[in-house]
Amino acid sequence: MEEYSSEYSVATFADHFVVGAQSSGTDILQNMFGLYVRYDQNLFDSNMTNMKLSTQAHNYFWRPLVGTSLTKTTAKDNVTKEKVLSEESGPVFLVTRDQKDALVQTWQTYQPESTWEEFRDGPMGFSLLQEFMTEVSDMEFAEVFSYEELVESPQREFSRLVYCLLPRQDNVNHYYYGSVKREIKIDLIDSVVESSKLRELRDTQNGYLECVGVHKEFLTSSQAEEIDEFVASL
Repeated sequence: MEEYSSEYSVATFADHFVVGAQSSGTDILQNMFGLYVRYDQNLFDSNMTNMKLSTQAHNYFWRPLVGTSLTKTTAKDNVTKEKVLSEESGPVFLVTRDQKDALVQTWQTYQPESTWEEFRDGPMGFSLLQEFMTEVSDMEFAEVFSYEELVESPQREFSRLVYCLLPRQDNVNHYYYGSVKREIKIDLIDSVVESSKLRELRDTQNGYLECVGVHKEFLTSSQAEEIDEFVASL
């Protein structure tokens, strides 16, 4: 958490976390926000990745965004629930995705040589998803983003995220308390959406594991129903 003070204002740029189960799209949102900061601040010569820019956004007077599965992932992720809910953190967001697609992406990314049943019953399958769902069952979220809606209406949904991260007047004694200090730049939203190629994720024929409906390429109807029943039981 970084603080910038003056006699008029105290602006706190705490980490804002976007939480989602493995392969739910937290990395996509974080990457898009980092790219927005890059465009906004003309950081084209920076060696930092978009993901890094997202977490270091306070250096450019933006609210940082950190994606996490609360350690319930095969990727490196040491962000705990306690850290997310600490007083030093900002509002917490949730991203949801059809778990049939999320599980298939994880399966085909990390264990493509395994059968569906081997993956499902292994440590990266149903058990990991259940651990995540248990972890978030009592959490409250300031905003919820749907992966499917992000792909279908990227400008609208990404603008909604950027609006949540706009710097605001944080001094309760200041006349402009709560007012945003910047405006969303629509041209930058369009540039980020174009660069992210989100529209290509609408069609599974493009071959990306991130596509909406990708599970149809790998699962039988009975296997898909099995996932729906499992998720409904959580």
